[in-house]
Amino acid sequence: MEYKSTPFIGDDLYTRLPALLKRGAAEFSDKRERDVFLLSALTTLGGVFTNVSGNYGQSHHYTTLYLFVCAEAASGKGSMTFAKQLIEPLSDYLSNSSAGFTSNGVNALREQKNLRWARGERILISGNASSAALQQRLNALGGRGIIFSTEADTLSSSLGQDWGNFSDLLRKGFHHEYVDSLRVNQGSNTVIPNPRFSVALAGTPQQLPLLLKSVENGLVSRFLFYVFSTEFEWRDMTPTTNADGQSTQDVFRLLGAELLEFFKRIEVCELQVELSPRQWEEFNRSYDAGVKKLKKEGMSYLRSSIVRLATITHRVAMILSVLRLMDEKGEIGNRQSISCSDLDLKLAFQITMPLVHHLIAVYKSLDSAKPTKTDVSSKLLDILPEGVEFSRKEAQSYAHQLGYSKRSIDSALQKLRDIGKLEQPKSGFYFLPKEEDQP
Repeated sequence: MEYKSTPFIGDDLYTRLPALLKRGAAEFSDKRERDVFLLSALTTLGGVFTNVSGNYGQSHHYTTLYLFVCAEAASGKGSMTFAKQLIEPLSDYLSNSSAGFTSNGVNALREQKNLRWARGERILISGNASSAALQQRLNALGGRGIIFSTEADTLSSSLGQDWGNFSDLLRKGFHHEYVDSLRVNQGSNTVIPNPRFSVALAGTPQQLPLLLKSVENGLVSRFLFYVFSTEFEWRDMTPTTNADGQSTQDVFRLLGAELLEFFKRIEVCELQVELSPRQWEEFNRSYDAGVKKLKKEGMSYLRSSIVRLATITHRVAMILSVLRLMDEKGEIGNRQSISCSDLDLKLAFQITMPLVHHLIAVYKSLDSAKPTKTDVSSKLLDILPEGVEFSRKEAQSYAHQLGYSKRSIDSALQKLRDIGKLEQPKSGFYFLPKEEDQP
């Protein structure tokens, strides 16, 4: 599937969104820009509402999302920055709140007032930092935050040799799994017990494989993708205003201020979004039908992505549900639960289902990076020990057996780490999970 033929999110959906998203999306007449804004806003908001959660299967999930927007330069990805502008007042508020850290790194004011976010830290994390710096920022924020970059190659180049470790962090972070043993500075470790961070990235088709390496990287299935291609045409750059005389910048400053006030109202709450038994039945029936259709059409290679897309659909429903509280403007008080409406569950499906076609396009573009049977990394993978830690020197001992140089073995180890097949618990050592445990 070419990027030009990827579908839009349906028009009628936009009239039924919560007010914050509806008013923001109304600023974009171009359908691609509107879709990019909506998905980016859901991602950044998911990284803000880390006190909102819900039960999913046997797990407890939060609202965080990973998004990658892929298109050529000057094609409409820029609307993504307005999703960032939406949460900047909130980020500034948390950054400017005065409170020092105690000796053990826990924010005293946060403990005293039962607040969910550390003070004195910006929740927006730039993508132009090293792996160590990114991990340190997440650690300072208690595993929360929004990694935001409109240039994917900036992130991949800044991570450099550390990409394998950071990829591990992203894979575990998606499921809020305990993260430790990440080298950050001269052998020190980062420990994040319950990571809840969102990732919003944009890049060109050329940058996509540089960051995600191949479809065998378990990280791919954890991302929402929105990919498209447009004709190169000049756009009318005449400044415009809405019916109230407001520019787009004015609108988002206002929306950002409203979001901040709502955030202050719910920050001390732990809110759980609940689906009714009937809604869960509908949810399961829809995805069961989707899985059967994919199997029938010979697309079982999408298995892990579809399973995780279901998780994402649930998270989108939770984000929409909490935004309805913002529309109500009533007293939240000690409220602990939110019932997901039938409308918001339906909207969550309408947002995520078209993205299956975008996912197929990504799989096709990344498939060329998959190791072949004649590739040294594939041959090495066949003989490496599973389920035990081994050293670089031990891996190099297979060089003669495979007929390759030690340098080729080193390159193969790096490639296998990059695509998520190998873990690197510490410098010079590797770990190959057993096949049934691999992401």
